[in-house]
Amino acid sequence: MNIFSYFCNKFFSEEKTNIILLSLLTLLLSFFYTNISSIVNANIIQGIQTNNIAKAFTNYKFFIIVSVFYIIAYYIYKTLQNNILTKLAHWIKYQMFSYILTTNNENMSNVNFVEFITPITRISNSCNMLLSDIISNMIPTVAFLIVILIYFFYKDFFLGLGFLLGNIFIFFYFLYFWQDMFEYKKKQEEKTVTNERHIIDSLNNIDKIIYRGEVDNEINDFNEKTKECTDYTIKMMKFITNHTFIMNIIVYIIIFMSLLRMIRLHFKNKMTATTFITFLSILMMYRDDIGSTIHRIPNSIESFGRIELILNEFKKMTGKNDVDMKKINKYKDLELVFDKITFDNVSFNYNNRDITIFKNYSKELILNDKIIGITGLSGNGKSSFVKLLIRLHDCNDGNIYIDGQNIKTIDPSYIRRNITYVNQNSRLFDKKIMDNIFYGCKDITQCKENLREILSYSKIQELYKNVDIEKMRAGPLGENLSGGQRQVINIISGLINPTKILILDEPTNALDPELKREILLILKNFRKYKKCIFIITHDRDVYYLFDETIEI
Repeated sequence: MNIFSYFCNKFFSEEKTNIILLSLLTLLLSFFYTNISSIVNANIIQGIQTNNIAKAFTNYKFFIIVSVFYIIAYYIYKTLQNNILTKLAHWIKYQMFSYILTTNNENMSNVNFVEFITPITRISNSCNMLLSDIISNMIPTVAFLIVILIYFFYKDFFLGLGFLLGNIFIFFYFLYFWQDMFEYKKKQEEKTVTNERHIIDSLNNIDKIIYRGEVDNEINDFNEKTKECTDYTIKMMKFITNHTFIMNIIVYIIIFMSLLRMIRLHFKNKMTATTFITFLSILMMYRDDIGSTIHRIPNSIESFGRIELILNEFKKMTGKNDVDMKKINKYKDLELVFDKITFDNVSFNYNNRDITIFKNYSKELILNDKIIGITGLSGNGKSSFVKLLIRLHDCNDGNIYIDGQNIKTIDPSYIRRNITYVNQNSRLFDKKIMDNIFYGCKDITQCKENLREILSYSKIQELYKNVDIEKMRAGPLGENLSGGQRQVINIISGLINPTKILILDEPTNALDPELKREILLILKNFRKYKKCIFIITHDRDVYYLFDETIEI
């Protein structure tokens, strides 16, 4: 089941009652709509033409009664419709956000997740637009066609048959050219998303663009991309418009032929004037409804085009665009002490690279309150070693064990509740600095005690002397702080968290000598709170802390 089908099934399962009720109301409204606008109107006109006051007023009263029912039913219909569509717009974003986090909780993807902001917003809007189109236009049109067919077949078999065959021809004509229209839209959507990503990328690097004197070149480059996208969109719309024009011609041919049959039936005394007026009104309503549906084809194609795009985006992220929720979060409960870690013939390479990081690598580590250094040349797999351990990635071959338990059988969240990993990324949430420090804390009381101890160190105090960590926000990605302040906040956040193991990736990178010495002192003092501290580093000033070294 692909991700879109999964979302659809889940949404319809949650909203099944409301959607069934909405569909029934649609049929009911189509029946009311036909009767109010055709049969009742025709009888009123017939009563006036024949001076039959009783007939005119009887149908006038009936018109009022049916209209009241129509207004009530329409109010309920719109309330249900608005509730469903409003929920969908936010529900689909939540589901995609949950899916991305849950999927990557199992196996972290090496993609730029910022790129997903645009597709998530577009797919949310597209799903909302598509469902709105189905509920507001397609279902009512189908219901209306069913009502018309019942009337036409009831009065004259050949009138109903001709009307049915004509609409079947429109349907198959649309299906025949659907794929071509869809391919046009898919390519156009890809060009649009590429342009939007170009904007995001440029704005993320606006400082470089400005101080390298590339403003004019960037503007001209984007202008070319915009022109290419615009030209292709015009070409696509012309292709779609040509086919919708032909379908509209077929609609009028159906109306002309139906009207001709009705005129002949009337002059053969097989159709009364009242019925003729009724059916003529129905044909005019059919022209408006089916015409509106045909004109909305570009919107439907746009929605499906975006859905195809998001399937491709999810495939980039996970290597597939299907979902098997049975495989997610199905782990037995465990309680581990984290005394021993074993790598047994582990082989690993990233899916999008040909370079092998590990080949039949084996290592056994007895932790016992150690500080273990992980050293080696860049690109040899130091960070990959710990990412495999905390199941950000799964090894291709071999196994990794914690206390003799294969980590593939351990809930990744359980591992990360016991192993805190602080990577080189110094970005922060746009929250208060204190919230960033306590983010992921497993015991707030213990975290606060540990934080008080760290804040007693002089260089740490000096680093944040002009910063109100209680009230000040870090800003987007932590931009309100210096690089060193962000880096130390992440180190502090890892140190105060009372997990069994702490992993620090290049913790002293870019720190000034005095601050670095104090951070190393803090690490030395805080080892008593941990089963083990792993430090990935190139910095030889850190080596004296190591009880054991892993050379990779």
